Amino acid sequence: MRPVARLNSPENCFPENSVFLFAAGFMAFLFAGACWGAAPGCIGFAAVDGDNSIGMSIFGGTTGGNGGTTVTVSTQSALEAALGQAGPQVIQVQGLITISPLGKTEDIPSNTTLIGTGCNSGILNGHLVLDGVSNVIVQDLSIGDSYVPGDPAGSCCNWDGLTIWHSPHHIWIDHCDFSHTNDGLCDITDQANYVTVSWCHFHDHNKVSLVGSSDSTTVDANYLTTWCWAPPTSASAWPISSIITTAMSASIAPGTPWRERWCWRTIITA
Repeated sequence: MRPVARLNSPENCFPENSVFLFAAGFMAFLFAGACWGAAPGCIGFAAVDGDNSIGMSIFGGTTGGNGGTTVTVSTQSALEAALGQAGPQVIQVQGLITISPLGKTEDIPSNTTLIGTGCNSGILNGHLVLDGVSNVIVQDLSIGDSYVPGDPAGSCCNWDGLTIWHSPHHIWIDHCDFSHTNDGLCDITDQANYVTVSWCHFHDHNKVSLVGSSDSTTVDANYLTTWCWAPPTSASAWPISSIITTAMSASIAPGTPWRERWCWRTIITA
């Protein structure tokens, strides 16, 4: 298992010339970032009420397991026991938990905060899944190490580091370290809505994220994910164009507004 250096803050822990994400990059998103009752620091679409007419509304925005019980876990069995409980709850991950067998799915329930305690806390070798849930925070965790040697395309197993799909809403992924998974590092698909990914470090992998199910699956159009690239903070910061490549469907006309583009892929190229 590779050593994983989990980072508590972008200022102190992210290595120079790394690739990371932060939310609230577009001015159009700023009005949506006022955290009325959301968890401290929550910004972007995860911080707004949502739309009650489509059954995706949480007054005040994403709070995770706030107000519920708190449990600290350091083993796979303890983690799975906690994930099997109904929220609200805060699950504190202490140290690195290695999941067995490789790629095993660990479902995170609604009204949960899954958070690391200090550097070098995380969940490795598994596949974390948010399947149709709501009001979830995943924070301060190293996630990855599910890569299958000889399968760079991830075609054998489709194990993402984190999968967010099947109409989940009000999800906040913050200050997590993603690397070396079998498929995508963090995929957000199948009508996921009111999702924010902020201050996450993506590295040592050829596929970062899929936002939207596919180029031909139009049901993901107009669902809201706050997701913006930031350049490195060093003096020799690379231009964004050298850091990522975004592949869009060839059938989408140039100049199509981003809200009408239903599939977005990112890969690290430098």
